[in-house]
Amino acid sequence: MTHRLLFLILLVAAMLASGCSAKPRLDPKGVDHVQFISLERSQTRVATPQEEHEFFQAYESARPLRGDFGTTPPARVEVVFVSGESLVVTGGGETYSTVESLEPPLNLRGDELHALMEQIAAGDVHF
Repeated sequence: MTHRLLFLILLVAAMLASGCSAKPRLDPKGVDHVQFISLERSQTRVATPQEEHEFFQAYESARPLRGDFGTTPPARVEVVFVSGESLVVTGGGETYSTVESLEPPLNLRGDELHALMEQIAAGDVHF
């Protein structure tokens, strides 16, 4: 019994140390505005309500990844909440995106989110 408890404690500690974290949920009711930023084109603009909706859907369908892949992403989305806090998601280069506003940052994989981030990087978001 003691060995099992020790093993369980070590297993939980290892999972926590490995950076497993939950992705923050986005509540559209608490969002003031969303900015789309193309670092390649040096463009920033406020997303339309339809674009916000598409981003929220893509973000929610993405799943957390493990590890730090260390690239410089060409696109950035900043979700500014009514409270003044923000959630920053970068991506568009690789097949994953990163929630930069978390410590440690959290990598996400999602086809919809990746496609949207590529469109933002190209300055070509159309819905």
